[in-house]
Amino acid sequence: MPEKQTALSVFAALLFAVSFAIMLLWVNPKLLSFAKMDKEVGPDGNIILKRPKPFVLAFSEWLTVFLQVFGLSLAAIAFYLI
Repeated sequence: MPEKQTALSVFAALLFAVSFAIMLLWVNPKLLSFAKMDKEVGPDGNIILKRPKPFVLAFSEWLTVFLQVFGLSLAAIAFYLI
């Protein structure tokens, strides 16, 4: 039984780490200005708005999805072991 308690404590700590990582991901200060676009003036005078190359919002969303899938997998394994 103590082995089972230890394993469940490890899974609980891992799940807490995943949820804490998601929380830290969404308090990124770069997300405050994700909607600002770069303005370029073309040779004919047209103004072109370009999105920054590392798009922070999309990166944060995809990383959140992958972390949630990882957390759900850990939770499924932990429930299987109970």
